[in-house]
Amino acid sequence: MAQVIKKAKVPASILSELDWESEGYLIRYRIVSESKNLRSHWSPIYFVQAPSFTDVEGEFYESISDNDPTKTIVSAVWDDAFDRPSYDVFVAFRGNAPENVFDFDGDQFYYHGRSTTHNYSFIQREGVTSIRVIVQPASNKPIIKPNFIIYDSDNPVVIPVLDES
Repeated sequence: MAQVIKKAKVPASILSELDWESEGYLIRYRIVSESKNLRSHWSPIYFVQAPSFTDVEGEFYESISDNDPTKTIVSAVWDDAFDRPSYDVFVAFRGNAPENVFDFDGDQFYYHGRSTTHNYSFIQREGVTSIRVIVQPASNKPIIKPNFIIYDSDNPVVIPVLDES
């Protein structure tokens, strides 16, 4: 029987998380027969350079919840030409109480979650006067890396303080 060489192209949408240290993908493979009863050993680990981390267009806004008018929903929406499979979202809050005041320039960002789409929404915490969001492709460490940032809301959404008098 003649051997047939088949090539397989791995779409970016199924790549694993970025490796935080090497700033790329670490990939290994194994060959499986069509009947799935024969498998090869795992290949050595290969490094694949990630596509560029250029800034993308996005919007950041707030809205009132339909279910509870006292709650504010904060949303970030961004575009990505590479259509990466998931994104890590980091949030910085600035509050009006002394213990809640965070300096946006002091890297007081918190890992908020992961999104598999190009948008992320969350309910605003009480006592917050402004919010800033950073988005980067998902990596194996949920830590902000300046080289990974693809969207930064830069200008935080300023939440109006309601006068209850």
